[in-house]
Amino acid sequence: MNEKLHLQLQKSLDEIELRLPDPISLAEIAEASHLSPYHFARLFRAMFGDSVMNYVRKRRLGRAVELLKEQRLSMLDIAIECGFGSNEAFTRAFRKRYRLTPSKYRRNAQKLDLPIQRKLVMSDMPRTTILKPTFKKRDSFFVVGCSGEFLPGATGDIGKLWGQFSPRITEIPDRVGTATYGICCQLDEKSLDPDQFTYLAAIETSSLDNIPEGMIGIELPAREFAVFTYDGGIGPELPKTMQVIFGDWLPNSEFELDGEDFEYYDDQFDGRTGTGRFYIYVPIKRN
Repeated sequence: MNEKLHLQLQKSLDEIELRLPDPISLAEIAEASHLSPYHFARLFRAMFGDSVMNYVRKRRLGRAVELLKEQRLSMLDIAIECGFGSNEAFTRAFRKRYRLTPSKYRRNAQKLDLPIQRKLVMSDMPRTTILKPTFKKRDSFFVVGCSGEFLPGATGDIGKLWGQFSPRITEIPDRVGTATYGICCQLDEKSLDPDQFTYLAAIETSSLDNIPEGMIGIELPAREFAVFTYDGGIGPELPKTMQVIFGDWLPNSEFELDGEDFEYYDDQFDGRTGTGRFYIYVPIKRN
């Protein structure tokens, strides 16, 4: 069990509870665990099956349900106590989740049983790991490719990005080999929606001196990786495998995440059909 990571993540869960009445950002929640917002958000979704900020909204609305049932605070006081700046914002969020207004629920609270998001604790996470990676060290290297912002599990949209990039590979003059990379990262944390991530479809290059228009280039630093062999092709099982890696294997290992993870596609994978074998590289460092 990764006791250090468990403790880090529990601190963020506790921070959420302390800050339910107050404005709070993904960056502030992640800071409590000493992880980057991107890595914290990815681990959280993999472990608990929800985005960080959606969980925060559910916790606030659950608290509102409890206060409405008690019948002791005004609607505005409940809105403020649960982190909503106004009655209007509170009513919109409550109606979206529960399909009725807070005032209607208050009048019928004894007859209605609304679902409440309970506080998550680290003991809620699964511990059924059966994956067995190999371990590999890589020197730093450059990649150039096309990027886009996506929601987790958006394999169809990512496929369209590959469809845009693949015909343009020959435009990249300093290519190294023919293997391609699907890199999950966050190039600019301030500009992204907390639930999104940047995905870069790329190929290795010898430098970043000649980047075609509409593409970007980055350097990936030297790292040690846990490498998972995946034979399922591109399909619905891939997000499930990613969830097991980040939500089960990693938290129960002796490692912590240490950079950008990527998929590595060589000649064992058929990009035209999305079938065959590829490798998932997870950057790690020992606790």
